[in-house]
Amino acid sequence: MKFLDISRDFTFKGDGGSVVTKRNFNLLSELGTTDSFFIPVPSLKTRMLNFLYRQSYGATSALNIKLRECLNREYDFVFFDGSIYGGYLKRVSDAGFKTICFFHNVEKVYYEAKARHTKAVMDMMMVPYITHNERLSVGHASYIITLNQRDSDDLLRFYGRKADLILPSSFPSLELKASDIKTPAYLLFVGTNFFANVEGVRFIIEKIAPQTIMPIKIVGNVNEAFKDAALPDNVEMLGRVDDISSYYRNASAVIAPIFSGSGLKTKTVEALRFGKTVLGTSEAFEGIDIAHNPGIGAVCHSASDFVSAIRDLSPTAINKASLSLFEKCYSDNAALSALRNFLDRIVQ
Repeated sequence: MKFLDISRDFTFKGDGGSVVTKRNFNLLSELGTTDSFFIPVPSLKTRMLNFLYRQSYGATSALNIKLRECLNREYDFVFFDGSIYGGYLKRVSDAGFKTICFFHNVEKVYYEAKARHTKAVMDMMMVPYITHNERLSVGHASYIITLNQRDSDDLLRFYGRKADLILPSSFPSLELKASDIKTPAYLLFVGTNFFANVEGVRFIIEKIAPQTIMPIKIVGNVNEAFKDAALPDNVEMLGRVDDISSYYRNASAVIAPIFSGSGLKTKTVEALRFGKTVLGTSEAFEGIDIAHNPGIGAVCHSASDFVSAIRDLSPTAINKASLSLFEKCYSDNAALSALRNFLDRIVQ
């Protein structure tokens, strides 16, 4: 098969969205020949023009010309990695191409939550603009893929259409050895500097850390939001790191007090990949069947729940239940099989 993959540039960022975008490109490349069409992060001027004229996010004259050239080629499917490119998706659909739209979030839900958190006028103004593009994506995509069932349900509720395939985040499998894991014990939080992670870190600092002696390491540029914050003695802000894998490998558990957002939390899947117990809110486990896999961790609804779960942590270095669930549902092999079966069903 021949694919055109339209996405943001996933080659220079390591946030959860970029990880999934890169995964999607790799899956398509495993299943056929794939051309890339990158939409760069738009300048402020471009964003303003996109907003005023209700254009596809990041649209420019140069990209319009490039897209027109791409549409002179033949593709079995044009894969849109994200629902914010609705103007471009409609254009591709109108040109007669079969399109697949992959939803990282229901962006309407995400941007509404962001606006509530920041209370910034620009964020509030973005909600109807993003919703407009997302509605175009839902209306003109030949097929829709979401990360979890909740997002599919939300699409049906807001736009009248559910997903054709649910394809969770995934990662390559790892070879893990308990003997490679170093001590002493610590809890790990991983996150970039965006509002849901800021909420989570603030909750750790104010509500969880003062009630436990367990060291807590916070990795990622979320620390930029806490440059002037007074930290408990057991909290260490590490910021960006060159290799996050060692922090996952050596952690006793991953802690995820996430209260806002949409989609599926990449940090939770990554924790399962490293065989880690996950202590998280219901939002952190959204799209992950902890009810039938209780051994992977604990759902915590309050600070006292987190503290109790931390106290009850097993000293086991590798959680076999987490690894088993990862291999079955969230490994790249599982994702590749699911996408291949889906394409085999819809290809004409």
